Amino acid sequence: MSLRFVDEKEAIKPVTDAGSPADAKRTTQDTLYTCLEQALKLLHPFMPFVTEELYQRLPRRPGDIVESIMKTAYPTEVPEWSAPEAEAEFDFIIDAVKAARSLSVSNNVAKFTVGVITTSQRRAEAVTDQRIVVKALIKGCQGVTVAQSLEAFGTERPVTQDLNSGDKVALADAK
Repeated sequence: MSLRFVDEKEAIKPVTDAGSPADAKRTTQDTLYTCLEQALKLLHPFMPFVTEELYQRLPRRPGDIVESIMKTAYPTEVPEWSAPEAEAEFDFIIDAVKAARSLSVSNNVAKFTVGVITTSQRRAEAVTDQRIVVKALIKGCQGVTVAQSLEAFGTERPVTQDLNSGDKVALADAK
């Protein structure tokens, strides 16, 4: 299993927690169900018994009367499901999360604020929009700040790590 898949599953937890809007929860559950169903269909030729057993345990959607995964259509590409910009934004967020995790472990910092230093408006908006996700994915994270420069992060001597995008992640001890 890809670690990215695990991060993606962890990222949806804030949406499924108590207090989230019902329509957001339902949309997230429907998306997760579709991903699981399609993954089982893709794996079926290689793991027929396991995937059949898991497929039988999935609750059926209204109108779905197919009794076996063997009788379902094999998944095909759905162009509407492709979102390259959203994928790039999520990749950036995951890179920042990994850098923050690495910094916290290597510097033995238990509670901290994460600073994402970027001059890209799009990446800054992505991190701002997904602050809750970033916090949920990083143990010990007390807050997330987006800044255009390390000086604007406003902390004396933060520990930093460069990202592949040319941006930086900084940690400030939250004593």
